[in-house]
Amino acid sequence: MHYTAAGAAADFLADALYAVMIYLVAVFCVPRIAANVSASVAYGVCALIELAQLTAGPAALAAVFPPARLVLGTTFTVVDLLAYAVGVAAVWVCDVLRRRFRATVVGVLGTIVDAEDDFNQTDQCLCQMRVGDLIPGRPPLGDGSNDSATAQPRKHDR
Repeated sequence: MHYTAAGAAADFLADALYAVMIYLVAVFCVPRIAANVSASVAYGVCALIELAQLTAGPAALAAVFPPARLVLGTTFTVVDLLAYAVGVAAVWVCDVLRRRFRATVVGVLGTIVDAEDDFNQTDQCLCQMRVGDLIPGRPPLGDGSNDSATAQPRKHDR
């Protein structure tokens, strides 16, 4: 963001996106992490990096290794802490909505999935779904109630 736009708004957006990236790294490293925990970790890491800028460490490291400036920054700004909070809050809301939508879709398909359940099991069930299964009033394919003699029961119907 710093290289494509200039000004206070671009700086704020760049800091918010940095917090989103830290959140996504936490979720990528620990896929079953709760949304609240990943939000806390992301904001904590961002705040820790920002507070480290009160010392001479990040600036000294950036002088020796210039790419460190992109990761650690060099100048403490209170507004950055607000930008991190906005970024973490935005990605947290998206994550919570994604998890709820996923649970709703899985619930509609008749599969019970706990929060601790393996994602692969749910994805396998969703991949086995057929378009006819979503038509209201029509029995699901493969349960013997349709007039096709060649329909095979699906794995989760057995």
